[in-house]
Amino acid sequence: MPTTTGSLDHTHPYVQFGTGDRPLVVIPGLADSLVGPIDGIRTWLLRWSLRRYTPDRRVYLVRRPTGLAADASIASMADSYAAALSSRFDGPVDVLGISMGSCIAQELASAHPDVVRRLVVGTAACRLSEEGKAIAARWRDFASDHDWEALYSEAADLTFSDWRGSLYGRLQWLPTDRVFGDPPVSADVSISLDALSTFDACDRVGDIEAPTLLIGGDEDPFFDEQTMIETAETIPDAQLFLFRRSGHGAFAEHRRAFDRAAIDFFDDRR
Repeated sequence: MPTTTGSLDHTHPYVQFGTGDRPLVVIPGLADSLVGPIDGIRTWLLRWSLRRYTPDRRVYLVRRPTGLAADASIASMADSYAAALSSRFDGPVDVLGISMGSCIAQELASAHPDVVRRLVVGTAACRLSEEGKAIAARWRDFASDHDWEALYSEAADLTFSDWRGSLYGRLQWLPTDRVFGDPPVSADVSISLDALSTFDACDRVGDIEAPTLLIGGDEDPFFDEQTMIETAETIPDAQLFLFRRSGHGAFAEHRRAFDRAAIDFFDDRR
């Protein structure tokens, strides 16, 4: 599968897979601020995880710039994405967000309706739950202390309920630079967590014009079921797909069903 890399608007690095006619933009979650360049094994893993989308699409994983402004918010990140996407695409594109990327995607679709054709909000809602805010505050302390092992370990425990949580938890005992590596810009992690903690678009998602699909787990500690239901009910043209007895890692633990629901939604020409 052809792979290309580049930068949108000289600000947002991207990795692109596939040669289909239809573009799909993927906006990643908090992990985007934790990892360095996508190359080698990371490229292979990303290509594998997006393989179901590529036969008919050009899939762009569009990352955020490094060196975020200290006062960056989810809304300002969405504005930056809007400028970047408009510099590449002539019209609206399909957008798939994951976790924090879905928060950005909601702001993007509400404030820049000309940019988003159809939207999939993966494992997110219009605001964090109270438990999610407490977790983000704790991770903010880990980031301030550069205690990346603690952050990675707890993230694995809270995100995954299957073998991934156990595996990633064991990896914490290896030197960080051999497994994940220290973040390229450690302040970006703290800034991203601050932005997530204050994110609340519940009074704006009603402005989203693009058909929207929310996919998540009913036991997500970051975005609770009730808020996901309220988000879907507030967006004028929205559907909700919930995996039962699943948490924040539903996008990975139910990858085949998650991808199938998203692809069917993007392919719906109504």
